[in-house]
Amino acid sequence: ALASADISYIQSGVSAAAAGMGGAYVTMTDGSDVMHYNPACLYGLKDVEISAASAKSDFGQKYDGFGYSFLNGYKKRAYGGITYIKDDAGEIEGRDAAGNFTKMFGDRAQLLGYAIGNTNEYLKKHGLSYGFMAKYLTHKIADAEAGGYGIDAGILKQEPDGRRFGLAVKNIAGKIKWSGTKGNPSESLDRIFSAGYSIKCAGNGRLAAEITRDPSGRGKKVTASFGFEKKVSAKTKVRLGLNDGKMSYGAGFLLNRSKIDYAFAGNDYDDIHRISATFYLDDESPRGRGKR
Repeated sequence: ALASADISYIQSGVSAAAAGMGGAYVTMTDGSDVMHYNPACLYGLKDVEISAASAKSDFGQKYDGFGYSFLNGYKKRAYGGITYIKDDAGEIEGRDAAGNFTKMFGDRAQLLGYAIGNTNEYLKKHGLSYGFMAKYLTHKIADAEAGGYGIDAGILKQEPDGRRFGLAVKNIAGKIKWSGTKGNPSESLDRIFSAGYSIKCAGNGRLAAEITRDPSGRGKKVTASFGFEKKVSAKTKVRLGLNDGKMSYGAGFLLNRSKIDYAFAGNDYDDIHRISATFYLDDESPRGRGKR
């Protein structure tokens, strides 16, 4: 049987900051990578950004991501984002039903997406923003290849006292089709639901909790995650996370018009180090740039 063509899971690995917080990120508004966790959070950005991410596992799996966020729309009120992700598992040993070696094969997943986060005057009075992402996905395993589309959606509510509530749905619509296989079947993408809540605490820190329902069968169908982020100096943040009982750690460093984020997270198979970098470009819009 073919593996699932749905590669929406690779969106969860694009941000080292999110990894450091255990993936509890649907209420965070810092960085263009938020489009993969809750596209509504794009509206919270204050800069035009270019971002890049990289990770490599002990088994040779290599992950690379790229993002660009910018003011969008006639009134320059919304924020748009373009993203590309590649997840390459490298050479994998093929085995038959008896466990005998057959041949080496590759496994590569790619995603190209466009997202937008926005609000209107009525929603803004209530601290609400919304967002969408349209994405094109491909998944190549050995000689078989699948391609298709997906649409993500999300909302974010921010209270004056710093409380935030976020709700995001990956693949609110989506379908993918195989080629190079017997029958070339099509399949609908699984909807992945995430709901999160976060509060300001410990001065300039933020504590986040999140529940995700993923019916794809990659681990448990419902998982809980928790994350904590605190600014310990003018240019440094530290992060702790817990995802399905597994700890993660991270830090962020603000440089001259850029920042570097690092995270270390373990799973059932290996330990993964993630690094992402963000570069801030000048923004002369009426919204202006805010302090970070």
